Amino acid sequence: MKKIALTLFAGILLSCPVFAAQEDIKLPKSTEVLEGEIIELEPQEALPQQDNILQDITVEKTKLQGFIDEHYYLDKGLVKIKINDKMRFDFGAIGVMDWKTNQDEEDWHSKYKFGSIDFVLSGEINEYLDYKAQVYADRNIEEETIFGDLWLRGRYKNYTAQIGRMRKSFGYEPTFSSYDLDFVSRSQISRLFGDNRDSGGKIIAKYKYADIATGLYASMQDQPFDFSHKGIEFNSWLTLKPLADFPELGDLKLAGGLAMGKRDYSYNNYGLFASYNYKKIGLKSEYLYKEASFYDEMEADGFYVDGTYSLTDKLQAALRFDSYNPDRNSQDRRSNEYTAGLNYFINNKNIMLALNYVFCDYDVDSHRVALQMRYKTW
Repeated sequence: MKKIALTLFAGILLSCPVFAAQEDIKLPKSTEVLEGEIIELEPQEALPQQDNILQDITVEKTKLQGFIDEHYYLDKGLVKIKINDKMRFDFGAIGVMDWKTNQDEEDWHSKYKFGSIDFVLSGEINEYLDYKAQVYADRNIEEETIFGDLWLRGRYKNYTAQIGRMRKSFGYEPTFSSYDLDFVSRSQISRLFGDNRDSGGKIIAKYKYADIATGLYASMQDQPFDFSHKGIEFNSWLTLKPLADFPELGDLKLAGGLAMGKRDYSYNNYGLFASYNYKKIGLKSEYLYKEASFYDEMEADGFYVDGTYSLTDKLQAALRFDSYNPDRNSQDRRSNEYTAGLNYFINNKNIMLALNYVFCDYDVDSHRVALQMRYKTW
């Protein structure tokens, strides 16, 4: 009876859920991790395919970094492109916004446009030869060429010979790039009959007390591949530097020149220029005369006087009086412009912000405010 009772008691305990669960519990083997135990696992070998992928990624990253280091570089915060040691690519853009402040409400307008978008390829062939190719991305091909400068230049000591398409060696402000002007726009005489390029060649000789530039051009101006207007133009520009021995007194330049040519008509134009720079002050003035021609029967002339003052290393104030007369036989058509401006330079003048107020007294008085941004990598 006692054995029967013990057997029944043992059966009841084994049928209980607590003891029944013990059947699924496996005791840990000696190689398994117990709670609280720290062991070092044996390293697993990486799959061969993963090794190849990581190696390919590293190689591609190295090639990309090498390509970037070779052709792209930072110059004072500007990203520049160098194709090779003797060739580089540059980019420039000028954006302008104008407000005519005295127009009627229905005529009042403001507009923003790109005055210029330039792509420039330049480089050196050797120590004596270099070249430049410039394309205007914003120009209307039907009206004028998309090419800006397109020339080859040879240099030897203080002499330079240049052939191709370039700015003429006549006038001072007309030969300046739009990216280097003190104001949002050129003076009236420069933008009306001085701001152009032509195909031909010129020689420049620079000496201590004087520089001289002489050129011979095809007189096709902004249509370099239009041979229907056959002509030729000779011009020369002489610049004197009387203070060359006294730089502590400032930089004084006195210049003048002429342009004689024929393009379905004959013409003789001339100009005079003077400038003086001393420390933070810059002054300059220019006069240009345009002879009557077949297309424009009136003699025209004009001049400007302007000054700049550097308020800080980055901020510059500028003033200009600009006068133009399209008919020298009458003073009734003379146009005068008065311009006041502020220029702010960033990154050593690679970026410039210009604010100009312009008052013009020709015909109907005009008040204009212009805001310009210039960006260049050269």
